[in-house]
Order: sequence, then C-alpha cells, then structure tokens
Amino acid sequence: MAKAYEIIEEISNEIRMIRKLIKNKSEDIRLHVVEIRGVSKRNNEIAEILDVYEKVVSKWISIFSN
Repeated sequence: MAKAYEIIEEISNEIRMIRKLIKNKSEDIRLHVVEIRGVSKRNNEIAEILDVYEKVVSKWISIFSN
C-alpha cells in the first residue's frame, strides 16, 4: 500500500506565499499540488483540478515530503 503523506495547513499557507514569487510555471504547478494537498484534497481530486495524472501528483507530494 502506498504511503499517505500529509501536508499541514501551515505549510500550505507558506507555499501559497512562495508561489506568488515564482516565475517558473513547472515549479509553480508542483508547489500548487502540495498547497492543495494541505487543504485536505485527495490525489485524485488534485489531479482533476490541475489536469495532471494522479501518479504525478503522488510523486510530487512524495518528493516534497522527503
């Protein structure tokens, strides 16, 4: 079974502030994934919102959490 990563709301809020400064679209979308996870959305919901694959969402959250 896959490990469930949790992003606390405080981290999500910090990421929201950082995203305002980022110019690189690829970095921004990766951070957006983590930000949305911080407001208790599941991977499949995030994937649908951002129009990316669920496995990609899982990978980005995993990378961020390590």
